[in-house]
Amino acid sequence: MEMGELLAQSIEEDFNRIHEARHVGNSYASVGDIVVNTGDREVFAEVKSVESGTGTLSNLGGNVLTEFGLFEGAISWTKFRDRRNHSQWVNNELDRFDYPGNRGDREEKAGHIKNVLDITRNTYPKAREILEGNPTDDEQLAAEIVRNIHERDTKERLSYLDHLESCPQNQDNIRKFILLIIAGQHTHSQIKQHWSIQVDELESVLANYRVYYANKQDHTVRTKDPTGYFTELATYDYSIAFNEGNTSVKVIADDGNSERLVMRGQLYWGNKFQGIATPRLNTFEEEVLTELNDHVGL
Repeated sequence: MEMGELLAQSIEEDFNRIHEARHVGNSYASVGDIVVNTGDREVFAEVKSVESGTGTLSNLGGNVLTEFGLFEGAISWTKFRDRRNHSQWVNNELDRFDYPGNRGDREEKAGHIKNVLDITRNTYPKAREILEGNPTDDEQLAAEIVRNIHERDTKERLSYLDHLESCPQNQDNIRKFILLIIAGQHTHSQIKQHWSIQVDELESVLANYRVYYANKQDHTVRTKDPTGYFTELATYDYSIAFNEGNTSVKVIADDGNSERLVMRGQLYWGNKFQGIATPRLNTFEEEVLTELNDHVGL
């Protein structure tokens, strides 16, 4: 049976009656990829194609940690970069290369650098490999540019996380932020739309959300229904822990008896290579969510 057929079968098994199922998009901008109309309600079904595990939980703008008040008195990642003249030093580094034609855009220049190196993914480690080999003059310069931008940007991100660590955390806002992500609100606009809802009312948002994981390795479809554990998660206390020398943070859940890892967040650049374009915070499920999913049948 094809993966699409397995997915359709899983959705049909989860609902007694389906009046209509329609595709609404394959992006984080929508709560789900498919809307299932059961006659008395609409359920958003998010479909994730994974090699293993559960993949990226959400893909958010890089300023969400401060925009929603998770840290008191902290400045945004954007403002922090501006104070470090991030754009200027990146542009200066890129301009060391002699580009053909008119390439005034930073992303275009970075794209050309990657083409010179014949790199599509894992830009930094591959650039280092090229530098350790026998590169041409153009390859040497291009690889040096990638290395220099990546290494300076990494230090800058670590400095920003040091700044966040020095600021008091707002546990109520952290709890609401984490619960909204679990409830399928994976963009800034979605989180903002539901931010005024009280925590004890958030389950009503979650009730119409399912996630289907299509595993390309073992050719199976598994379902996550967070309603089975949302009430429990809403009672936990949450805090953010920092990892020295690492550009990711950990979200720790405290159930009153123990502290355990619930989620991980990674400061990241989404386009070209690190330091260039589309600053993001990607989140990933960790121990607590994985175990709760297993308990309710994922």
